This record gives sequence, structure tokens and C-alpha cells, in this order.
Amino acid sequence: MAPPVVTALNALAPPEGQGVRGQVRTRPLHSALDALVAYVPLALMVGLAGASFWLLRVTPTFEVSAPSAVRSNVPDDYLVNFVSRSFNEAGQLTAEVFGDTGTHVPATGNMLITNPRIRSWGDGAAITVGRAKRALIDDGQTVYELTGNAVVTHIRPNREQVVIEGEHLRMDTGTDILRALTPSRVTSGKDVVTGDSMVFQNVTGITEWQGHVRAVFQPRTQ
Repeated sequence: MAPPVVTALNALAPPEGQGVRGQVRTRPLHSALDALVAYVPLALMVGLAGASFWLLRVTPTFEVSAPSAVRSNVPDDYLVNFVSRSFNEAGQLTAEVFGDTGTHVPATGNMLITNPRIRSWGDGAAITVGRAKRALIDDGQTVYELTGNAVVTHIRPNREQVVIEGEHLRMDTGTDILRALTPSRVTSGKDVVTGDSMVFQNVTGITEWQGHVRAVFQPRTQ
């Protein structure tokens, strides 16, 4: 008859008290392993943060220029039955422009005016008066492009006034020079000169003509 199974199992059991002490000795090791495993993600995060900072330090930077502002072709200002005046630093009136309508285009920086009437004051009490069907004026109100039956009159003290007529006249009040870009007519007193193009310097009174020039000068009386 085989011995009872219970006796064999009891023989494999450890002596009394040893099993309890063995379990107590293994607990610190398991706790250390658990703590190490818990700190592994934190160590990885610290390492990744350090690597990212290093990459930022060694990666070259490129300056990206801001896109230049694009000026629109859409008019941004409309005027009706208006007058515009310009003054110098001393507060003196230097120019005034009257018009039926005015349209300002940012892309060109010009104001297109219908039926303009222009008056400009220069050095030496000189006055320039202009009119036309249309005018194109820059933002600084120094260059005037007159088109359509344009007439400009220069008035200076102790001089005969000069009247310039043409289809396309360009007044530059900054340099005090007027150009006729199409055939024009200049009248000074009773003298008349015509030509294909012309440059008139208001300060000196000198006029330069080009192309098919014709002149009629009246005799001077003593």
C-alpha cells in the first residue's frame, strides 16, 4: 500500500519559521525594482528635453523677410467739388487746387482731377495759374500733368505774363519748370511762338523749343 500523499507534501515544506523569513528578505528588492521602473519615463522625458534643447542650439536660423506691402489699384479716396491747399514749413500757402471730382489711387500715388484749377506760388512773388479738362497730381502736389485744352499762365513782377497752351502740359513747381509734351503755343505780350515741344524755365524766363518752331515778334517801341 502506497504512503499517504499528505506525508510527502509535508516533507517538502520548509522548516517552521524559515518560509516567513524568506518572504521578508525579498520585499526590499521588489520595492527597489518598482521604484526604478516608475522613474524610467521621467528619465526619458528629461533626456528628450535635453536633446531638443541641444537641437535648437545647433540648428541654424533663417531670417524671413516680411512681405512688402502691395499698394492697391482700387481708389481709396473720392472728392467732389473740393479744394486742396498746401503749406510750407513756415505756414505759408504754396499751392491750391480746385476740382469738380478727384480720385486717389494708392498704387500710383496720384490724384486724378476733372476740371482742375490750379494756383501755385513760387519764389520771387511768382504765381502760376493753370486749368485743363483733367489733371494728374502726385501726392506731394509738386508735379501736375494737365491734359485737354490745358492753359498755364506765369505771372512775375516787372515782367510780361507768359501764357502757355497745349493738349499736354507738365508743371513741376519744385523746379519751377513747365514742359509741353505736345504741340503748344506760347504768348508773351504780343509775341507768339509755336512748336512741337517746349521747355520753359520760369525763374530765368528762358524757353527751349523743338520741332516746327514758328515765331511772330512784334516790334518794341521806345
